[in-house]
Amino acid sequence: MKNIFIATDFSPAAYDASIYAVELAKLFDAQVHLFYGCTSAVKVSAGFAPFNAENIIEESKARLVSQAALINNKKKVDLEMYVSDGPVVDSIIENAIKCKADIIICGMKGKAKTLKKIFGSVVYSLINKSNIPLLVIPEGTKFRKPSHIALAIDLDPETSPATLLAMRKMSEKFNSEISVINVLNQNYNEDDVIKFHPPGNTSELDHLFPGYEFPIGDNIAQTIHNFAIEKQFDVLAVVPHKRTWMDRLFTESITKNLISYTNLPVLVLPQNKVKTENFIADMEHIHKIWEKGLIKKEECNC
Repeated sequence: MKNIFIATDFSPAAYDASIYAVELAKLFDAQVHLFYGCTSAVKVSAGFAPFNAENIIEESKARLVSQAALINNKKKVDLEMYVSDGPVVDSIIENAIKCKADIIICGMKGKAKTLKKIFGSVVYSLINKSNIPLLVIPEGTKFRKPSHIALAIDLDPETSPATLLAMRKMSEKFNSEISVINVLNQNYNEDDVIKFHPPGNTSELDHLFPGYEFPIGDNIAQTIHNFAIEKQFDVLAVVPHKRTWMDRLFTESITKNLISYTNLPVLVLPQNKVKTENFIADMEHIHKIWEKGLIKKEECNC
C-alpha cells in the first residue's frame, strides 16, 4: 500500500478518519494525499449575491493546511494536499486516480448514519461509483492495529479473487486473523454448513488460513453487526456488487445498511468481476496464491 487518499470535509468525523489514515500510512510507509472537494457553484436566492469562487478555494486551502498540521504535527508521514472545485464525489474519484491511490479513507458522521436519504451521502455515493477500495471510519474511532478482520462475501462466481487484494495486503501487514462470514437465515439447512466448501473468490486469502463463520439471522446487516461485536473484530470488509441505477432503486443495499449499523471501520472492496477473456489470467493468479500457501505467514511480503 503506497498511496493513501483522505477525503475530508473538515468535520469531526473527517478529522478522526484523517488521524486513522496517518497512523495506517506510518505503518505502511505510504504517501498520504489529503483532499477537499468544494462546490463553488451556489444558487442565487433573491437578495443574495453568489459567493466568490476564488475566495472559497483559497479559504479551503487554508483550512486544509490547518488540518494537515493537526493530523501530521510530528511529521510522521509524507503528506500532500489538494483542493478541487466541482461535484464532490466525482472530484474525489478523479483525484484519487491521479494520485494512484491504493485506498480512499473517509469519515462517517454519527448523525448521517441514522438518516435514510433518498440520494445518499458522499460515502454512499462513493460505494456506488468508486473502483478504488474505500475504508469508512465511524466518528470517534481511534486507530488500532487490526488483529482480527472479518470478510462478508457471498458465493457469486463472477467475483474475482483479485477483489480482495487490499484486504490481503492489510492482513499480511498486521498478521491479522481472518474470519469469512456466511450469514444463514433462520430456516437454514444443516447441509449448508456440513457440505460447505470455501468459495473460489476467497483464494486470495488462502495462504492466511481464514476461518469460516455461520451466524444466523434474517437481517444480514444486523446479523453481521451483532456477530462482529460478539467476536470483537477490528475491521469489517465487504464486497458490494456492481448494480444498475434501477437495481439500486429496488434492492436493499446490505453494505450501506451495515455501515449504518456498525461502529467499526468498514473496508469496502469494489467487485472485480471475472471475465471470460481473463479466465486464464485468473487461473494463473489463483495458482500463485496457492503457492503462497506453502510460505509461512511471517514471510509474506506486502
